[in-house]
Amino acid sequence: MNKSKFYIFIIIGLLLSNILLVGNLMFKKKHRKFHKDNPKNLIIKKLGFDENQIVDYEKLIVEHREFVIKADEQIISLKQELHKQLLESNNEKKVLELSNEIGKLHQQIEMIHYKHFSDIKNLCKAGQKEKFEEMIFDLEKIFAPLPNLPPPH
Repeated sequence: MNKSKFYIFIIIGLLLSNILLVGNLMFKKKHRKFHKDNPKNLIIKKLGFDENQIVDYEKLIVEHREFVIKADEQIISLKQELHKQLLESNNEKKVLELSNEIGKLHQQIEMIHYKHFSDIKNLCKAGQKEKFEEMIFDLEKIFAPLPNLPPPH
């Protein structure tokens, strides 16, 4: 095989791999875009909430998001300050303080999540509490990022 045939073979192979890559990325993007069962809808469906419960649940979601967003903003601010320490003298005490504060905020977010689910449980009526208890073991799947979720049943 001479050099020109070898180069043509390589170019065709690279071209085909690029086409496959672009096609794969486009397919995945469309798949994520049309995923209609978000966590809110899944929880409403699994627990069988009535209209009043849905209104109350949506209020809980707004409150929950506000708390989490506020904590996330604080974490971002602390991380920026932590990263600035790389430019300054090696102040291990300051780095430790900042990382501890970030850890406390992560703990606070977990407690916010826990309270949110406790509030959802309190919205449930007698028959729904059993469904809630069953759903507890699926929370990680329900709130997983979209690409990792299996298709809805």
